[in-house]
Amino acid sequence: MTLQPVSYNPDLLDRIPLTARLVLDVGCGTGGLGAIYKRRNPACRYLGIDADPDAARIAGQFLDRVAIGDVEQNPLPFPIQGGIDCLIYGDVLEHLRDPAAVLRAHIAALSPDGVVLACIPNAEHWSFVARLLDGSFDYETDGLFDAGHLRWFTRRGAAALLRGAGLTLADVRARSFAPEPQRAFVQALLPALETLGIDAADYAARSEPLQYVWRATTEPVQRMTIAARMLDPQGGVSHVRVIHPLEAMATDPGVSVYLLNENDPPPAVPGGMPKILILQRQVHAGEEGRAELRRLLDDGWLIISEFDDHPAF
Repeated sequence: MTLQPVSYNPDLLDRIPLTARLVLDVGCGTGGLGAIYKRRNPACRYLGIDADPDAARIAGQFLDRVAIGDVEQNPLPFPIQGGIDCLIYGDVLEHLRDPAAVLRAHIAALSPDGVVLACIPNAEHWSFVARLLDGSFDYETDGLFDAGHLRWFTRRGAAALLRGAGLTLADVRARSFAPEPQRAFVQALLPALETLGIDAADYAARSEPLQYVWRATTEPVQRMTIAARMLDPQGGVSHVRVIHPLEAMATDPGVSVYLLNENDPPPAVPGGMPKILILQRQVHAGEEGRAELRRLLDDGWLIISEFDDHPAF
């Protein structure tokens, strides 16, 4: 009987470079993330490490190779040739006795343009404080209060961990779920926050994310922006011609992408950063259209007009 991987983190999946030739997934579980990624990039060699023999046995059906064992005892149980293009830690670093040492061992095997992805729980999540206040802080079998957690990280602490291992932070994404209870908790806590001199808006922002997904490299990346103005979606055409290509380019840590509606202004971009604007099936006719194109050019945008299905244009 063929077993199936259980689940995967979509925010990690969307950040694995589509150009990766070798991926190492530390704490790969049942291989759900790798199974989905290899559909996008079948040429990639995807390796996994997990301490759970049952999970690793399932992952072995989907990944190219899976090692069972303690990653702190044996950080690289595989022969690595040519460097690792993407290192993945999906809710793993908080389970390690010395996560910095494991990071450094793996980073030494990273390719020059390799990427590190790490999903790390947020110790500032509002539920931590809520459970401490009502005395119900107890460990659980998984999730934020997993009994296997040996380390706790705030956003600032996680950033310090990654930088301390020799990485340069490219970006971070907050993962938030069920915001209503968090908002009610912060609202009830407002008098205490005011008394303690804590900015309520800042605390609300820090206490909402359940996890942070970090993307980092060994060297600073050269950044660029690609934005696309799209007409109302037409069947699968818009996905094939605009949405999926943008998603693919966004797997590069140096590329920021924006999907815009027909009349949306382009995003503000720091001076000097290369920027491309794709106009999907838009007609800029007459003086008004030419004036808009001139404004975009004067603002430093490289314009690409994508249009093929109207014979009059």
